[in-house]
Amino acid sequence: MNAIVLPIIIPFALLLVLMLVRRTRVAQWISVWGSAILLVVSILLFASLKSTGIRSLNIGSWDAPFGISLVLDYFSALMLVTSSFIIFCLSIYSIYFMEGQHRDNRFYVFFFSLTMGVNGAFLTGDAFNLYVWFEVILISSFVLITIGNSKEQLEGELNIWH
Repeated sequence: MNAIVLPIIIPFALLLVLMLVRRTRVAQWISVWGSAILLVVSILLFASLKSTGIRSLNIGSWDAPFGISLVLDYFSALMLVTSSFIIFCLSIYSIYFMEGQHRDNRFYVFFFSLTMGVNGAFLTGDAFNLYVWFEVILISSFVLITIGNSKEQLEGELNIWH
Protein backbone atom coordinates (compact mmCIF):
# COMPACT_ATOMS: atom_id res chain seq x y z
CA MET A 1 0.00 0.00 0.00
CA ASN A 2 1.22 3.46 -0.85
CA ALA A 3 1.73 5.62 2.26
CA ILE A 4 0.15 8.68 0.61
CA VAL A 5 -3.30 7.38 1.50
CA LEU A 6 -2.56 7.00 5.24
CA PRO A 7 -3.58 10.56 6.24
CA ILE A 8 -7.04 9.73 4.87
CA ILE A 9 -7.25 6.11 6.07
CA ILE A 10 -6.18 6.82 9.67
CA PRO A 11 -9.02 9.31 10.42
CA PHE A 12 -11.47 7.02 8.60
CA ALA A 13 -10.42 4.05 10.74
CA LEU A 14 -10.66 6.17 13.89
CA LEU A 15 -14.09 7.35 12.82
CA LEU A 16 -15.27 3.75 12.47
CA VAL A 17 -13.79 2.70 15.81
CA LEU A 18 -15.23 5.71 17.61
CA MET A 19 -18.72 4.95 16.28
CA LEU A 20 -18.57 1.71 18.29
CA VAL A 21 -17.18 3.23 21.49
CA ARG A 22 -19.83 4.24 24.02
CA ARG A 23 -17.67 5.58 26.86
CA THR A 24 -16.55 9.17 26.45
CA ARG A 25 -13.28 8.73 28.36
CA VAL A 26 -12.24 5.86 26.06
CA ALA A 27 -13.16 7.94 23.01
CA GLN A 28 -11.04 10.81 24.32
CA TRP A 29 -7.94 8.66 24.69
CA ILE A 30 -8.48 6.97 21.32
CA SER A 31 -8.70 10.47 19.85
CA VAL A 32 -5.43 11.60 21.43
CA TRP A 33 -3.52 8.47 20.41
CA GLY A 34 -5.03 8.45 16.93
CA SER A 35 -4.17 12.08 16.32
CA ALA A 36 -0.63 11.43 17.61
CA ILE A 37 -0.27 8.60 15.09
CA LEU A 38 -1.59 10.89 12.37
CA LEU A 39 0.97 13.54 13.33
CA VAL A 40 3.84 11.03 13.21
CA VAL A 41 2.69 9.71 9.81
CA SER A 42 2.44 13.25 8.44
CA ILE A 43 5.95 14.09 9.65
CA LEU A 44 7.31 10.87 8.13
CA LEU A 45 5.62 11.62 4.82
CA PHE A 46 7.10 15.11 4.81
CA ALA A 47 10.56 13.73 5.62
CA SER A 48 10.29 11.08 2.90
CA LEU A 49 9.85 13.72 0.20
CA LYS A 50 13.56 14.55 0.33
CA SER A 51 14.51 11.07 -0.84
CA THR A 52 11.52 10.15 -3.04
CA GLY A 53 10.44 13.50 -4.46
CA ILE A 54 6.86 14.31 -5.41
CA ARG A 55 4.67 11.22 -5.37
CA SER A 56 1.24 10.49 -6.79
CA LEU A 57 -1.20 7.66 -6.45
CA ASN A 58 -4.11 6.73 -8.70
CA ILE A 59 -6.67 4.94 -6.55
CA GLY A 60 -7.90 1.73 -8.17
CA SER A 61 -5.36 2.11 -11.00
CA TRP A 62 -7.70 4.43 -12.90
CA ASP A 63 -5.96 7.26 -14.71
CA ALA A 64 -6.48 10.91 -13.75
CA PRO A 65 -9.64 11.98 -15.57
CA PHE A 66 -11.67 9.01 -14.33
CA GLY A 67 -10.12 7.97 -11.03
CA ILE A 68 -9.17 9.53 -7.74
CA SER A 69 -5.62 10.84 -7.81
CA LEU A 70 -3.67 11.80 -4.71
CA VAL A 71 -0.54 13.92 -4.93
CA LEU A 72 2.04 14.45 -2.20
CA ASP A 73 4.30 17.41 -2.80
CA TYR A 74 6.10 19.74 -0.40
CA PHE A 75 3.17 22.10 0.05
CA SER A 76 0.60 19.37 0.67
CA ALA A 77 2.98 17.62 3.08
CA LEU A 78 3.58 20.87 4.95
CA MET A 79 -0.16 21.44 5.19
CA LEU A 80 -0.64 17.86 6.45
CA VAL A 81 1.95 18.35 9.19
CA THR A 82 0.42 21.69 10.19
CA SER A 83 -3.14 20.37 10.31
CA SER A 84 -2.07 17.17 12.11
CA PHE A 85 -0.31 19.24 14.76
CA ILE A 86 -3.42 21.38 15.24
CA ILE A 87 -5.62 18.26 15.36
CA PHE A 88 -3.34 16.71 17.98
CA CYS A 89 -3.49 19.87 20.11
CA LEU A 90 -7.28 20.05 19.72
CA SER A 91 -7.73 16.42 20.74
CA ILE A 92 -5.80 17.10 23.95
CA TYR A 93 -7.68 20.35 24.55
CA SER A 94 -11.06 18.67 24.01
CA ILE A 95 -10.46 16.35 26.97
CA TYR A 96 -10.51 19.29 29.35
CA PHE A 97 -12.93 21.49 27.43
CA MET A 98 -15.78 19.02 26.92
CA GLU A 99 -17.97 19.28 30.02
CA GLY A 100 -21.60 18.75 30.89
CA GLN A 101 -23.91 18.28 27.91
CA HIS A 102 -21.01 18.81 25.51
CA ARG A 103 -19.26 15.71 26.86
CA ASP A 104 -20.26 13.27 24.16
CA ASN A 105 -18.29 10.73 22.16
CA ARG A 106 -20.19 11.71 18.98
CA PHE A 107 -17.99 14.80 18.86
CA TYR A 108 -14.95 12.65 18.10
CA VAL A 109 -16.67 10.82 15.25
CA PHE A 110 -17.35 14.07 13.43
CA PHE A 111 -14.01 15.52 14.51
CA PHE A 112 -12.22 12.77 12.62
CA SER A 113 -14.66 13.02 9.73
CA LEU A 114 -13.63 16.67 9.46
CA THR A 115 -9.98 15.63 9.72
CA MET A 116 -10.41 13.10 6.93
CA GLY A 117 -11.96 15.78 4.71
CA VAL A 118 -9.19 18.28 5.40
CA ASN A 119 -6.45 15.73 4.70
CA GLY A 120 -8.22 14.58 1.54
CA ALA A 121 -8.47 18.17 0.32
CA PHE A 122 -4.73 18.66 0.88
CA LEU A 123 -3.83 15.48 -0.99
CA THR A 124 -6.27 15.57 -3.90
CA GLY A 125 -4.95 15.90 -7.40
CA ASP A 126 -7.99 17.29 -9.21
CA ALA A 127 -10.76 19.85 -8.82
CA PHE A 128 -13.69 17.41 -8.71
CA ASN A 129 -12.31 15.46 -5.78
CA LEU A 130 -11.42 18.73 -4.06
CA TYR A 131 -15.13 19.57 -4.27
CA VAL A 132 -16.01 16.15 -2.79
CA TRP A 133 -13.59 16.66 0.11
CA PHE A 134 -15.03 20.12 0.73
CA GLU A 135 -18.47 18.53 1.00
CA VAL A 136 -17.14 16.11 3.62
CA ILE A 137 -15.68 19.08 5.51
CA LEU A 138 -18.95 21.03 5.31
CA ILE A 139 -21.19 18.20 6.48
CA SER A 140 -18.89 17.44 9.41
CA SER A 141 -18.62 21.09 10.42
CA PHE A 142 -22.41 21.56 10.31
CA VAL A 143 -22.86 18.63 12.67
CA LEU A 144 -20.10 19.87 14.98
CA ILE A 145 -21.77 23.28 15.19
CA THR A 146 -25.02 21.78 16.48
CA ILE A 147 -23.72 18.90 18.59
CA GLY A 148 -24.43 20.61 21.92
CA ASN A 149 -28.13 21.22 21.15
CA SER A 150 -28.05 24.65 22.78
CA LYS A 151 -30.18 27.46 21.43
CA GLU A 152 -27.16 29.45 20.25
CA GLN A 153 -25.72 26.47 18.37
CA LEU A 154 -28.98 25.68 16.62
CA GLU A 155 -29.42 29.35 15.65
CA GLY A 156 -25.86 29.35 14.32
CA GLU A 157 -26.67 26.32 12.19
CA LEU A 158 -29.80 27.94 10.79
CA ASN A 159 -27.92 31.16 10.00
CA ILE A 160 -25.49 29.21 7.83
CA TRP A 161 -28.29 28.27 5.45
CA HIS A 162 -29.54 31.85 4.98
